[in-house]
Amino acid sequence: MLNNGVFPDNFTYPFLLKACSGPCSLKVVQMVHTQMIKLGFFGDIFVPNSLIDSYCNFGVIGVSSARKLFVFMEDRDIVSWNSLIRGLVKGGNLKDARQLFDEMPEKDAVSWNIMLDGYVKAKDMDAAFQLFEKMPERNVVSWYTMVSGYTKAGDLDMARLLFDKMPVKNLVSWTIIISGYAGNGFTKEAISLYNEMESLGLKFDDGTIISILAACAESGLLTLGKRVRSAIVATGFRCSVAVNNALIDMYAKCGCAEKALVVFQGMSERDLVSWNTIIQGLAMHGDGVTTLKLFSRMKKVVFDLINSLSLVSYVLALTWVMLTRVLIIFILWKGIMTLSPK
Repeated sequence: MLNNGVFPDNFTYPFLLKACSGPCSLKVVQMVHTQMIKLGFFGDIFVPNSLIDSYCNFGVIGVSSARKLFVFMEDRDIVSWNSLIRGLVKGGNLKDARQLFDEMPEKDAVSWNIMLDGYVKAKDMDAAFQLFEKMPERNVVSWYTMVSGYTKAGDLDMARLLFDKMPVKNLVSWTIIISGYAGNGFTKEAISLYNEMESLGLKFDDGTIISILAACAESGLLTLGKRVRSAIVATGFRCSVAVNNALIDMYAKCGCAEKALVVFQGMSERDLVSWNTIIQGLAMHGDGVTTLKLFSRMKKVVFDLINSLSLVSYVLALTWVMLTRVLIIFILWKGIMTLSPK
């Protein structure tokens, strides 16, 4: 661009920064930072804000650079504060994040939700609840962050209490509470909530289906998993690869390896996760022969994508086959010994 005589402006670098990702890109961000200073673009607050946001993607070193830049800034807006607080929260430095949060001259819903999410991810639900209580206004994100936190903490009574108090419930909220009950093995409550969600006419999406199926797989809740599968068929929902993968995983972990195989065989498109999930599921149930056959097919289809999980499942299946053969030999030998005259 520079060689063609086209010079960057205050919008060019922020867009360039958004393209920077990966550990090696920190040097690129630092180079862009230097160029911005040389060209005098810091007068537009959009520029340093973009830098703070970019630096915060690179761990402790990046956040340290973001803090120095934040202190250096003559003017700051709410985006400047939120970006740095988000970086501190992401790095697990909740103490400094809270101090900065308390120093903010003005807070918006994003500010509160960033801090709230930090406490929830740190599993400090007491601090999260205290902050939640202080919020001047709560939006749907605030509510489902708290509901999600309590379900993950296993406090379903508190999760349900907040869910019932939510002024507005969207698909995400329903997904969180249903998955929470399902993941913790509360079959009756999970199915009851699922029925209620269906009665409201909410149309589920990939995220809802995958989340609920994952929770069913985790707790072995086959009943709800089957309900979801029936709803998919009844509504003509077009399953993505990810949804089919979740179905395979659910059936396999709930003891229905045959149904998992049916879903896999019915897929018009598969990825590495599809192959790994079915191979792992069949191996887990001791179907070594089918597992080895699938692995042989997999090598021909996605050879370049085979990873350690694929190989572990292969070894597990091989072990099952060998153990089966040894067991058969042992039984035959035992039978011969029993029949032999003493």
